[in-house]
Amino acid sequence: MITAYVPPGPTAPHACQVSYRHELAYGSSGVARNSMTYFQYDKFGNVDHVREIGDPQDPTDDRLILRSYRPATGPCIVGLPWFEQRFAGAGPAAPLLRSTYYCYDGDNGTASVNCSGMPSKGLLTAVQAVDDTGH
Repeated sequence: MITAYVPPGPTAPHACQVSYRHELAYGSSGVARNSMTYFQYDKFGNVDHVREIGDPQDPTDDRLILRSYRPATGPCIVGLPWFEQRFAGAGPAAPLLRSTYYCYDGDNGTASVNCSGMPSKGLLTAVQAVDDTGH
């Protein structure tokens, strides 16, 4: 496995963030499984894009994960995910597989409204998952 890092900026604070991972695994047949995973980060250093590329000859095994965070800078809660989408494919037209909302501190939303409040303590109190059919 090869892991490459984002070059640090010229001034502190410096972050140690993975840019991509390249994995080449050989099975008993001698055929290699080649995969790449790319990462992007928000201004707080949270991973907000993960693009997984499986076999370069097979686009059906690729995946894209997008995450949103709702940073509450007052209580310094900046690393908790709020919303995540998973797509079957890594391109812009990939079909959505699932959306997940993470609810904190009792703001659990309703059947028609997702948890929209800012975290105040950072205690996970509900997870709302919606599949590709809206359920």
